[in-house]
Amino acid sequence: MRKKSATPRPGASGTWCCGATIALAMALPACVRPLPDAALTLDPDMVTRATLHLDAPYAITAHATWGDEGSDPSTWLSSAEISGSNLDFNLYLHAGVSSSYQIVGVDDAGRAVQTPLAKVTTDDLPSGIPSFDSTIDVTLAGLGPYLLTSAISAVPGDTIVMIVTTDGRPVWYWQPGDGVVPAARYDAVTGQIYGTGFDERSGAYAYVFTLPIAGPGVKPTKTEVDWAHHDAVMLDDRADESSIGTIAVPVTVFQDVTVDGTTQSVAGDEVVEVAADGSQTTVWSAFDHLTPAVDDSWNISPFPSHQPDWTHANGLYYDPSEAAYYLSLWGPHQVVKIDRATGETVWNMGGPENEFDFGTDAGFGPQHAPDFSNGKLRIFDNRNATLGSRACEYTVNENARTATLDWSFSPDTTQWALVLGDVNVRDDGSHLLGWGSSGDIFSVDADNHLAGFLALSKALAIGQVTEIAVLP
Repeated sequence: MRKKSATPRPGASGTWCCGATIALAMALPACVRPLPDAALTLDPDMVTRATLHLDAPYAITAHATWGDEGSDPSTWLSSAEISGSNLDFNLYLHAGVSSSYQIVGVDDAGRAVQTPLAKVTTDDLPSGIPSFDSTIDVTLAGLGPYLLTSAISAVPGDTIVMIVTTDGRPVWYWQPGDGVVPAARYDAVTGQIYGTGFDERSGAYAYVFTLPIAGPGVKPTKTEVDWAHHDAVMLDDRADESSIGTIAVPVTVFQDVTVDGTTQSVAGDEVVEVAADGSQTTVWSAFDHLTPAVDDSWNISPFPSHQPDWTHANGLYYDPSEAAYYLSLWGPHQVVKIDRATGETVWNMGGPENEFDFGTDAGFGPQHAPDFSNGKLRIFDNRNATLGSRACEYTVNENARTATLDWSFSPDTTQWALVLGDVNVRDDGSHLLGWGSSGDIFSVDADNHLAGFLALSKALAIGQVTEIAVLP
């Protein structure tokens, strides 16, 4: 094999010769086969997103890697790995800094290949895009490296859906401009964000949306639904890996009900499935399965037409192993398990129709974000300003109708989230928590110790928080 000359490449700490030490974000074999320069194009619609194109002279399997100029390459971000000779990679850069980038991989013979190290400088974020304050002793190391969340402004009620790195800097963002997006979740199969949104100022419409992360542009597809509250879940019934599945959402409808001899129009919730073609099917309705009862919480979020908000569905989880939905209702402080096939209520936990014994625990409520697996219900318990909020987990015995608290976390009793909140359990037993209207994200290790923290402006609330390993 003929060796390359030992001339250092511009901006790199190594050489092209065999046996050289090269500063890359991945370990390379001793001999590195050089590739031509790749062409980088910044997205005109998003200052942090770029496309990196490579015409390789032979087939390779490779990924792009990038990070702040001068930073340790072992900390750099990476794209998905792809194969071929005419390749396009999506890069998600930090704003307002100079970034170094490179393509690295192997050819068909297993020899290491790479492009020259290059540099690009991005513009600053547009005004109105917030960032997190992570300048404290603990970090979110070990997560992500990306987190998806929605930051909801109290006034006038607009939302910015963001993907941030675990040091709190946005690398992708969407400003709907027409109200609130409380639910923004990630479909790793298609690389799309999906969720619900509504215009809370006019009440004119609500919608389910899907939105590809990769460019060009930021162009959501919207399907109008009845008033949609906080959540959405995608079922795994997609036609193929390029298609989305059915999206289930809680939607609010209005019916006349008689309570204590008085008849009035009341807002109650249904679970509705929105298919990929836009068709909608109602699975369950609170009006068919629950009994309206007057409660002060009815006025927590009155609608533009001033109907009392009875159930206020604010969280939905689907367990495919049981084909069951778990629906959180803010008003009655209740979680309902629903059989998807029959639309029947399996059980009610909490609230006036509670079927469970909580033992020494007082139970939850008001609450958000139910999550159920392996016989355990996880939930964000907003509680009140005196107690502060908590994330908690109950072991559920459906036969005995018991719910035993076996885990909870709260940073302190002053950390109260009036609205929103999210609880995610990871494979290693640690938890990723969104603290709702307090504007914070916490990482809690398997021993229940605070392992990481990001703080957003207190004028912004955090919706769901989703960990993402690789962006499309």
